[in-house]
Amino acid sequence: MKLLLTIFTILILNFDFSQDVILKIENIKTSDGFIRLAIYDSEENYNEDKPLQLKTVDKKNLKDKSITISLDLPKGVYAIKVLDDTNKNTKMDYTLVGIPKEGYGFSNYIHSGVALPKFYEFSFSVKPNQKNLVLVKLKYWL
Repeated sequence: MKLLLTIFTILILNFDFSQDVILKIENIKTSDGFIRLAIYDSEENYNEDKPLQLKTVDKKNLKDKSITISLDLPKGVYAIKVLDDTNKNTKMDYTLVGIPKEGYGFSNYIHSGVALPKFYEFSFSVKPNQKNLVLVKLKYWL
């Protein structure tokens, strides 16, 4: 019986339970279109633009220019790119001179430049038994 309890305990401790991550996206300009999330779990996947998950979120729960989304992610390190896809074409649109036409943002990172941030600049850790709150403030050029 003690052996079974030990094995059960080891299995439970090593099982990768998903954690609730609350993602709050602020500064959304319009209720048109939807929000696109690209969730990365490593610098390599981010650099190769191979997200772990792609999610599309309807803006029907938009309130005071923000929306809150619940994500289930196993413990680990992640980074989230957000696109306010106002025309629903699943990609960022640019002007003829390369200025983004739609809003975008990154997890826990205020974007101030024109180049994409490095993975480590907007990555965050999902930890068990802790409140995992991630904030994204969208930026618009136009």
